[in-house]
Amino acid sequence: MKQCPACEIPVSKRASFCHSCGERLAGSDENTSHVETDHSSHEAPLSPPAEPAASHSSATPDEKEELDAFVGKNQSYYFDRWEQSDDPSRTAGWNWAAFFLSVFWLGYRKMYGLMILVMAVNYFLPFFVRSELLVFVLLISISIFLGLRGNAIYYRHAKKKIGDTHKVTGDIRADLARAGGTNLWKALGIFAIFVVAVFILEEVLYPHQSAVESTFSGGDLNTIVMGTGMDADAAITGQKTTFSPLENIFINVSFGETVGSNFDIYISKMEQGSTLMYDQWTTDINPTWDNISFVLYDSYYDPIFEEGEYLLQIFTKDGLAGEQTFTVRY
Repeated sequence: MKQCPACEIPVSKRASFCHSCGERLAGSDENTSHVETDHSSHEAPLSPPAEPAASHSSATPDEKEELDAFVGKNQSYYFDRWEQSDDPSRTAGWNWAAFFLSVFWLGYRKMYGLMILVMAVNYFLPFFVRSELLVFVLLISISIFLGLRGNAIYYRHAKKKIGDTHKVTGDIRADLARAGGTNLWKALGIFAIFVVAVFILEEVLYPHQSAVESTFSGGDLNTIVMGTGMDADAAITGQKTTFSPLENIFINVSFGETVGSNFDIYISKMEQGSTLMYDQWTTDINPTWDNISFVLYDSYYDPIFEEGEYLLQIFTKDGLAGEQTFTVRY
């Protein structure tokens, strides 16, 4: 503190004028300069305001209009999911339709390439994965993946199609409506074509339990011959009774007489002196045939045999027609 030289009232040592009498205080210029200089030395430099973080989910009015034209039905559902996501191209909430309908949802939303890919995986997976439980888990995992990522997959599909549409001239909204939207009938048509193609493929490559007349003359009547192959005359090749789970098992059954239009096959597993039913089915036969050759086990198609000893029994309407033991070893 210092005193005013005129009225002797205490004033701040930084004051330029006395607040009581208004007298100019000595050293006021220096103080003012000092204050200004001191203030400027502590003043933070100005910097431009930070740019707001870009949002992946934000879209311009034109982009929203294009997405609206492309999505068509239920666009409000997809817009809500995409707007709530920081990056809708990676994740955009759960989609129950994609989870439950899987390939049909993909086809319905015109993602035909992915539809065919998922159908192919569903069909061919059991050829490469021998465990039924693991196949089931993997197929469920595909459905869960589509449920989790379906909205994001559809977002990327929509953006790509919109970008492709911009490369051509014409009415952009009309072009987007044709490229996007939904098409249930085309999805069902693709599914039907795939099923027919699979059926033809199986008939050509894997004639599973298809009955053909046998000209094989070896063996006694009411006998069962087993092996790993069958030649053009339906004779069993690679005859043996011990197999690995990776080998096909073909059999020829000679009845000695006609047995009607079908017969029953029973397979039991022998364990510790007892037999446990393992599998059973009925096979058709031409009523004029007295013997038949067919695939008992297709290593690419059927559930894998467990390791162990088995009893194969053939029953006709008259009872037991023949039986044969065989072994599966890993």
